[in-house]
Amino acid sequence: MTAQTSRRTPTDSDLQAHDPREPIDVLLRDLRTATHGLASLEAARRLTAHGPNELTRHQGRHWVSELSSQFTHPLALLLWIAAILSWITATPALSIAIVAVIAVNAAFAFVQEQQAERAVEALAAYLPAQAATIRDGHRQSVDARDLVPGDLLIVVEGDRVSADARILSGGVEVDLSTLNGESMPAYRSAEPAGAAGSPGPLLEARDLLFSGTSCTAGQAIALVFATGMRSCHTAGIRLLVITGDDGLTAATIARSVGIGGPDTKVVTGAELERMSDHALDELLAEGQEMIFARSSPEAKLRIADALRARGEVVAMTGDGVNDAPALRRADIGIAMGRSGTDVAREAATLVLTDDNFATIVVAIQTGRQVYDNVRKFIVYIFAHATPEVVPFLVFALSGGQVPLPLTVLLILAIDLGTETLPALALGREPAEPGLMDRPPRPRNQGVIHGRMLLRAWLLLGGISAALVMAGYFLTLHFGGWHLGDPTGPGAPLHHLWLQATTMTFLGIVACQIGTALAARTQTASLRSIGLASNRLLLWGMAFELLFAIALITVPSLQHVFGTALPDPMLLLVLLPFPLIVWGADEMYRWQARKRTGQHRSGEQISLTTESEASA
Repeated sequence: MTAQTSRRTPTDSDLQAHDPREPIDVLLRDLRTATHGLASLEAARRLTAHGPNELTRHQGRHWVSELSSQFTHPLALLLWIAAILSWITATPALSIAIVAVIAVNAAFAFVQEQQAERAVEALAAYLPAQAATIRDGHRQSVDARDLVPGDLLIVVEGDRVSADARILSGGVEVDLSTLNGESMPAYRSAEPAGAAGSPGPLLEARDLLFSGTSCTAGQAIALVFATGMRSCHTAGIRLLVITGDDGLTAATIARSVGIGGPDTKVVTGAELERMSDHALDELLAEGQEMIFARSSPEAKLRIADALRARGEVVAMTGDGVNDAPALRRADIGIAMGRSGTDVAREAATLVLTDDNFATIVVAIQTGRQVYDNVRKFIVYIFAHATPEVVPFLVFALSGGQVPLPLTVLLILAIDLGTETLPALALGREPAEPGLMDRPPRPRNQGVIHGRMLLRAWLLLGGISAALVMAGYFLTLHFGGWHLGDPTGPGAPLHHLWLQATTMTFLGIVACQIGTALAARTQTASLRSIGLASNRLLLWGMAFELLFAIALITVPSLQHVFGTALPDPMLLLVLLPFPLIVWGADEMYRWQARKRTGQHRSGEQISLTTESEASA
């Protein structure tokens, strides 16, 4: 939804679109609750709007197919081709090294996926079957899956926390190991949290409790601010209801599930038929949620076409035969898997197997996360093009007076060895903070855009290239080389040149570590996501370092790749490289966050849904 400048009464759509660290009175007002808790009828209505408080589980696949897929994805196939070509060109050691990279990557990726599946199941098991709440002014025991935003949760020693909540009174010690891996309990109490939007990750807030954690001591009453399905409106998604019901029925049903409010505009089918295309465009341009009542299937097609003509991405839900044309015309047709007809399912691009509207929000979040991770992968890969190309430019522009700083075999070692696992790990990066608090990207924006290339090639790549070349020339200088001195085989300075090219290789590896840490987020700080939140990346960087060490110390690999161990004092020069690369990008992202805070803009996604009185 577009931002409003005037004050208004909070509605269901706002219940989870706020900072849980804001002042208590403001939080109570936004959640439309009080210190005596919700009424049972209101809690039941909110449960319909927000969905059950439970984790979404996915059907598992057979482990044989999962493991085999790690050997047959596009990047693995390219590596297989490289291994075959290396064997044909009489470099069996390199071929074996590439196969080893494929096997290690497959093993890491497979183990990570298995651990992720087990982690979700384990976290689900931590959610208690019952939770103690205050409803209708007195204590009640309810199913944990029935908790809703605005509930008052009672947490005592031995309880597992059933939902994300803000402590109103009391104090408890909680085991956060399921979230941060730390074994020591953390103390949480009703101390003031500071102003809304105060810096620091939510996980460290002293007055917040999180679903799946355990209370080891104390007692507290906490206000639930988030449950298992989010109402994520904050994601820039506008909801339109197109239904054959009359206006009053449609408006009542829409409000009961959190769509619109008392002032939501209702347009009847007769009014829509009298509207010109220009008038409909002006109506939709208002950017508000609205209801089209007593509408025909043709009206759905007309509205979908008008929204797409405005440049909006249109997702249309439906379950009947008459919905099929609109489902096919929309950018994303969404059919009901259980109650939908075969015709609707065949016309749709997405089928909700559980018929739960809230699942669409989960799908959007997953889609955004995958899209972001593809970009992070690309930034990481592209950033290393600059330090790999610059050495050849220096060699060419000097007319050969500067010996080649990097060999082809060392580039292969970088692209196929040290770079592979961290790049794949970025593809499994957890969702970035604020993922569902930003507007959708413009539909004409590709995966790769100009600012992304500038960040990769100029900022990350440029700084890496400068550091790498500095290490190369420093090695040559301390070895007694002068411009134009021969360094070929048999020359007195040939071993020095091998040390210098090895220093270039190690410099790129060191910069890769800084780049990997920087590429984990597009705008958020590394502190906000935590250094250890992507364990696969840490393992990938560890493998990267071990692989690089093996290349410069193992005699057989030294012979194949043409490496020589540099002077230990020069190796100390590499230590600040990751920090410099990451620090420069951290400053860049800090500036980006300031710009975003000053001006937020973006196009909307319009999600149109068909409603029936029997729903």
